[in-house]
Amino acid sequence: MAEQRTVGLVLAGAGARGAYEAGALSALLPRLEAAQQPPRVLLGTSAGSINAAYLAAQLHLGAEAATGRLLDFWRTLDKSRLLGPLALTAVPALLGYAGRIAYLPTGKGSVASFGRFPEVLDEAVGDWGRIEANLGAGKLDAVGVVATAAATGGSVVFTQHSSRVTLPKPDDVKGIRFVGARIRAEHVIASSSIPVFFPAKHVDEPAEARGWYWDGGTRLNTPIAPALAIGVDALVILATDPPRHPSGDQLEEGPRPDFDDAALSVLQATLDDPLIEDLHALVRVNSLVSASGQEELAGRRRYEYLFAGPERHGTIGRVAAQVLRERYGGPLRALSDFAIVDRLLGRQGPDQAELQSYLLFDTDFIERLIAMGRAEGEVAWRRGWLSDRLP
Repeated sequence: MAEQRTVGLVLAGAGARGAYEAGALSALLPRLEAAQQPPRVLLGTSAGSINAAYLAAQLHLGAEAATGRLLDFWRTLDKSRLLGPLALTAVPALLGYAGRIAYLPTGKGSVASFGRFPEVLDEAVGDWGRIEANLGAGKLDAVGVVATAAATGGSVVFTQHSSRVTLPKPDDVKGIRFVGARIRAEHVIASSSIPVFFPAKHVDEPAEARGWYWDGGTRLNTPIAPALAIGVDALVILATDPPRHPSGDQLEEGPRPDFDDAALSVLQATLDDPLIEDLHALVRVNSLVSASGQEELAGRRRYEYLFAGPERHGTIGRVAAQVLRERYGGPLRALSDFAIVDRLLGRQGPDQAELQSYLLFDTDFIERLIAMGRAEGEVAWRRGWLSDRLP
C-alpha cells in the first residue's frame, strides 16, 4: 500500500475502559509513525473522544512521547479526581426516580457527577491551542468528537480541521451532522455524558450547535462512517469488545435476570452492535470490490484496517470483578463507593462487574487495562492490515 495514504484513527466509547485504548495506542502509534503511516484523522466517542482530543494536542511531541503522556493522564484518573461522592448524587437520583411511582415531579438527577474532571482535563491538555498548531503544522488533518444532541437524538461530530479537509455534508440516513469547532473540554465532556450515569452537558460554541448533549455512544459509539466521510484511505479501529456478537451456541438456563442484567444487555447492544454492523459491512464491500478486480465498484472502494480489541466478550468484566473482589471486598472497604455499587448490582460475578467497569476509575484497574490494551495493540500490529476478513 502507498505510504502517503491517509490513515484514520477511530476510538470507541468506553468510560473507564478508555485506559485499555490508551494502552493499545501506546503499542500502535509509534509503529505506525515508524512505518510513515501515522493517523491523520482522529475521531472518538466518549472515552475515545478523551483519547482523540488529548493526542491531537500532543502529536507535535511524536507518537512515543504523546502516547506516554496519555498513559500518565489515565493513571491519574482515580475516582477522587474524576467523580464526586456517589452518596451525594446516586442516592438522591435513585430516590428521585423512585418518587415518580407516587407521581412526584422528581427523577432528573444523575448517578454520578463529573467532579473535577473538566479542570483535570484542562490541566492535562495544557493548551488547547496546540490542536490548531498541530493542524497548521501538518501533524494531522482533523480531529472530531461525537456527541448526541439531546433535542433531536442525532449525532453531531464536532470537528476541528485544517484547510486540507472539507467538512462532509450531513448524512441523513445515519443521522450524522458535522460541525466545525475549536475542540475544547466542553465538547469532550458532552461526548462523555453517559445518560443516567452523568448529567447532560451544555455546549456554547459554536453558536450554530449551541445546546444540550449526551454521550455520543447512544447513537454512534464507534465513528467509522464519519472517518470514511472525511476522507481516509485506511482505518485503525480501537474498541473494548470483540467485533462480533456473543455466541448463542451454548444456552444455559442460569439465574433469573435482574434489572442490572437488562441494563448491561441494553448498554452492550447500544455500544457494540453499530461497530459490528459497520465493520461487517466494510468487509463485505471490500470483498466485493476485490472480486471485481476494479479500483471501485458502484462508487464503493476498498479500505484496509487494523483492529485492536479483546478477543472474547466479558474479558474486561472478569478483570473488573477481580479488582472489586481484591480491593473492595473486605469489611474495611464496605462503605466505599465501588463496594456499595457492587452490592447494589448483586455481586453476581463478572457480568455485573462488566457494567460497573465503565465507571471503575480505580488506579489498579486502569493499570491492568493499560497492560491488556498494550498487549492487544501488539497482537493487532503483528496480525497486520485486514480488508476481506474480520480479526
